Amino acid sequence: LKGIETTLNRTLEEEVRAFVAYKHTAPFAEDAYKQAVKAGATTIVTLAVNPILSATGGGAVHTEVAALNENESIQHIAINDYHLDEGIVAAYADRVERAFNWLSVTAQPSSYVLFTVHSQPLDAERNAPYKQQFEELAATIAKKAGIERYKCVYRSGKKEDWLAPDVKDEMRKGRESLSKY
Repeated sequence: LKGIETTLNRTLEEEVRAFVAYKHTAPFAEDAYKQAVKAGATTIVTLAVNPILSATGGGAVHTEVAALNENESIQHIAINDYHLDEGIVAAYADRVERAFNWLSVTAQPSSYVLFTVHSQPLDAERNAPYKQQFEELAATIAKKAGIERYKCVYRSGKKEDWLAPDVKDEMRKGRESLSKY
């Protein structure tokens, strides 16, 4: 957190304070919001750690802060669309490329990279931006990392009425077909 503050203060040449909020444990968005207001915030920027926007994940934080800020004169900026940011892509691509290069040279041509995100209940309208951002991010990372064979899969979902394909199912298929996943 201090590193983010230091970088932003240096880059923007003004004081920026960073506050952390979690969805399932304290401090919650309301706690962070109250801290920012108490510190004298004139602008509050919400940014989810996951660059892929989910209405029930990072998007929920934006919505909650907007509701808390409804009757205030504080500007609220929700950063929703940064999944293709060069820095994000470069960081993920570097990790994927280094991991892929651990495979033997003979295994690499038949190997797949499985990009995963948390699954969600099926709802075509709500899922569309989530799926689109996930697929765009995976394709951009794969291209930058030089990965030719990859697949977008989901984890932690239930079998029916959730986004698919499931990562475990795809790993089983890979093992059964003797492909290296």
